[in-house]
Amino acid sequence: MFFQMLHKEAYDIIRKLVEEHRPEESPLDFTHYLLEDKWGLTGAPSERPTEIKEEDFISTCRLITDGAPLQYISGIAYFYGYKFNVDKRVLIPRPETEELVHLILEQNPAGKDFEVLDIGTGSGCIPITLAKKRPGWQITAVDIDEDCLELAYDNSRIHNVDISFINVDALDDGDWSVINDGLDIVVSNPPYIPEKEKSLMHKNVLDWEPHKALFVNDDKIQSFYESIALNARYKLKVGGKLYFEVNEFHAQTTSSVLWELGYMDVEIHKDMQGKQRMVSAVKTL
Repeated sequence: MFFQMLHKEAYDIIRKLVEEHRPEESPLDFTHYLLEDKWGLTGAPSERPTEIKEEDFISTCRLITDGAPLQYISGIAYFYGYKFNVDKRVLIPRPETEELVHLILEQNPAGKDFEVLDIGTGSGCIPITLAKKRPGWQITAVDIDEDCLELAYDNSRIHNVDISFINVDALDDGDWSVINDGLDIVVSNPPYIPEKEKSLMHKNVLDWEPHKALFVNDDKIQSFYESIALNARYKLKVGGKLYFEVNEFHAQTTSSVLWELGYMDVEIHKDMQGKQRMVSAVKTL
């Protein structure tokens, strides 16, 4: 059932809830983005009427008080200037991952038709952004979770890009048989937070975001990097590049793994906060 509410009324109710229950948030920014992304209410609060589903408004208010991330409440996350649909099936895209995408674009200018593989695609933010910025690239995106692939595919349709989505377990060597040879780029932002560091995470991350996309067993911190790097050696062409987002405290270890597997030009890249957040490498013979 719909009910009419003035834009200003909706704004005041949401803002008050944020002030009372989300002291870590900016009430003005939170309310502005929520009203715009969820119901299309833009501009300064006004006396103009709007129609909102009653159950939707009540549910939204409850999510605010329960501490749900803004992106899950609105269903929208921003990444590299683009809007992506997100929900609890996928991790909310992070600014650090934008820097990973920027590194790839910076090191691989337009003009060549590359073949690219994204591993653990989640919402599809990495491959879709690459496809938008490099229309000539042929991109495949894989994930172990079919629900994630469904959402990523929907996002690709919204952005009108052609990406091949495949259900693959990156830790299963046999699954790599469905991946094409001759790749120019392999990129991944795998789970890299040790279970022992859960206590350091923000409560709304622990309560709402998918743990399988965040955490890895304490004794297997390098398992994704090792498996991906090993299998990528058979899929990358000579001179092909490997890009990882990494745990800042384990970048040196990931770098050593790549050197040991025979990669060359292994580099650690810092993010805008000065943290060792990305590792790149080149396949040789």
